[in-house]
Amino acid sequence: SFAGKTVGDKVAKPSSTLSGTGFLVRKNIVLTNRHVVEEIAKWHTTYGDHDLWYLEFAYPRQNGGWSTTLKRITNIFAFVDPKGGMDAGLVEFNRRDEESGFNYCVPVQFGDLSQIVIGADVGVCGYPLGDELLVHGQGFWRSGPVVHAGMISGIAPFDTKNPRDITAFLTDLNSAPGMSGSPLFTP
Repeated sequence: SFAGKTVGDKVAKPSSTLSGTGFLVRKNIVLTNRHVVEEIAKWHTTYGDHDLWYLEFAYPRQNGGWSTTLKRITNIFAFVDPKGGMDAGLVEFNRRDEESGFNYCVPVQFGDLSQIVIGADVGVCGYPLGDELLVHGQGFWRSGPVVHAGMISGIAPFDTKNPRDITAFLTDLNSAPGMSGSPLFTP
């Protein structure tokens, strides 16, 4: 939460931390990376039940700018891949539809894999460096996610006719810890 006492003209440094990014895949389920869910699980083991753990949603307002709201986590699940190839986790949360504005937060529509071609424009949205870009000194510096734009630089296997056969792709996007779990989206 970024609510708190003010220090001069700034909101006090939040007592929470940002550990990753995610996106809605169902009305009350967020997809993120396994290692983000494992971070939540580690804190859960140390401090107790999920009543203390929240997701912060940032979403665009209809008239511009960002709105944020907190949703209490009710369950977490990490996919385990013994070969280490999958890094995915799910976070379930309580959702009330009557909350003003949050009804604009809807699950993503997954794209067509045929759009994953070399040179295609893509973007990510999240919180690089966690709290570092949000907090300055003792106060709140800025809010909302950061958007990065780039393109698909390479795909593997190189010579595939079927987009479903793509096993990996490379982008020229900048990324940093805290962006984990961001979806890759097309314009």
